[in-house]
Amino acid sequence: MSFLKSFPPPGPAEGLLRQQPDTEAVLNGKGLGTGTLYIAERRIKRTCC
Repeated sequence: MSFLKSFPPPGPAEGLLRQQPDTEAVLNGKGLGTGTLYIAERRIKRTCC
C-alpha cells in the first residue's frame, strides 16, 4: 500500500507560508531521505533530493 504521492510544490496562489530545505522525512522510524518542506495555507508538501 502506497500513500505517499507526488505533487508540485505549492505556488503563490496557495499562500506559501514557509519553505524549509534539508528536512528529513521519517516513517515508522525509517528515514526516507532529505528534501524541502513547503508549508502553505492550503497544504503541506515535501520534495525529495
